[in-house]
Amino acid sequence: MTDKELISLIGFGNKAAYNTLYNRYWETLYAYVFAKVKDHDVTQDLLQEFWIRIWKDPSFVLTNEAQAAKGFFCKFLNFRILDYYRAVHHEIISLDNEKKNLTAQMGYSHILEDISLKDTNDLIQKVIDELPRGIKNIAKLRREGLSVSETARLLAVSEKTVRNKYSLAMAKIREKLRSSLTKMLIMIT
Repeated sequence: MTDKELISLIGFGNKAAYNTLYNRYWETLYAYVFAKVKDHDVTQDLLQEFWIRIWKDPSFVLTNEAQAAKGFFCKFLNFRILDYYRAVHHEIISLDNEKKNLTAQMGYSHILEDISLKDTNDLIQKVIDELPRGIKNIAKLRREGLSVSETARLLAVSEKTVRNKYSLAMAKIREKLRSSLTKMLIMIT
């Protein structure tokens, strides 16, 4: 069966067609994404989102003249990878600005050099991991660069729910960062 035929059957909810397409490409796509992000968790998250989207609405998939979808899959995942990097970069810049503002307010801007980006990212991940499941899922998807509407569709919740729960997650992250930074400042003084 061609990819185009399988995709058409998936549109009608055919699980066997979905499994066939998944088994045909999962290893190749995993290797492709991992080669670009070099992180197993991120690779799994990006591919999970990809396969869920195919199951929910395969009509976005395009095939070539030979009715194969591999090229489209790689291009689509490449855009998701770029979105992921853009979101991570934006998050890092936002957190870095918040650290600068907080330390400037406290008069200890000279300690910024002592706070590593890895420590900050580790702390953010720890906070996300400790969140209740619904909030954690939304925070992870938004951190991966999914829009509010994409996250809402993927999790089958309203956009308002995504915004509210993401706001809660960001509040917890900010609170933990402030607390951590305050503790460091107390230890220094």
